[in-house]
Amino acid sequence: MKAGTTADGLDGMEYGYLDLVTGDEFDLVGATPTASKASKLYLKNHSTDETYFIAITQNSQAIGKLYGGDWMFIPWCAASGKDIEFTPSDATETTLEYCVFYE
Repeated sequence: MKAGTTADGLDGMEYGYLDLVTGDEFDLVGATPTASKASKLYLKNHSTDETYFIAITQNSQAIGKLYGGDWMFIPWCAASGKDIEFTPSDATETTLEYCVFYE
């Protein structure tokens, strides 16, 4: 639902994959949503090993860890300047699927 209205639906989405390797911290694109309105974020760790995780933080605050096969769907204010960061746990390349739904 759009923020501040009774209208259903969002205006756009950005979808993609990130190939993550250990030792690097990656930022979610976050350039598409520009207004402080309703945004939703979907993430999935495509690792086949359940022990590999991706640590997820926002503005240096831990959100949690996505282990192999885990996914999450959360509200997110992409225009707040508080980007979402990802740090993989293992040297093996891990694929992170993401989709941002926004107004």
